[in-house]
Amino acid sequence: AYIILDGRLAKAFSAWPNYISTAPGVAYAYLPDYRRNRKDIYHSARSLSGLASKIGVSPPTLEVTIADYNRNPRPGCAGLLEPPFIALGPVRSWLLTEGGLRISASMEVLSKSGQVIPGLYAAGATGQGGIILEGHGHHLGWAFTSG
Repeated sequence: AYIILDGRLAKAFSAWPNYISTAPGVAYAYLPDYRRNRKDIYHSARSLSGLASKIGVSPPTLEVTIADYNRNPRPGCAGLLEPPFIALGPVRSWLLTEGGLRISASMEVLSKSGQVIPGLYAAGATGQGGIILEGHGHHLGWAFTSG
C-alpha cells in the first residue's frame, strides 16, 4: 500500500499543522523530511504513469485507480490532480521475539510451572507479548493498560 499525494497535498503536508508522522529526533516529520531522509520510500514523478513505474505498479492500473478516486473524492477533497505525484511506500519492520515472559492478567511474571514469581512484574515491551504498536500515540494505550 502506498500513500499517493498530488502537488497540492504535497504543499499542504510540507508545513504545520499537516505532518506525515513523528520520527526519532524529529518532533514532526513533513514531506520534505521524507524526500531528504527516506529516499527508500519517497518516490516522485510528473505523471501517474511515471510514478507507477517507479513504485513497480502497472501504470494503467494506477491511472484507473486515481481516475476512479477523482470521480468520487471524499467530502472536502479535490482529488489528485496536480503534478508532481508522490508515493510514500510501506516501511517493512518487525518487532519480534523468539520467546518472552509469561505473565498474568496483573502483569506478574510467571514461572515455568505457571506460578506467580512474587514481586516480579513485566513492564513496557517485556509484557506486551509481541504486539506491534505503530503510529503517533499508540504506545500510550499500552502504557495506560499495562501500568
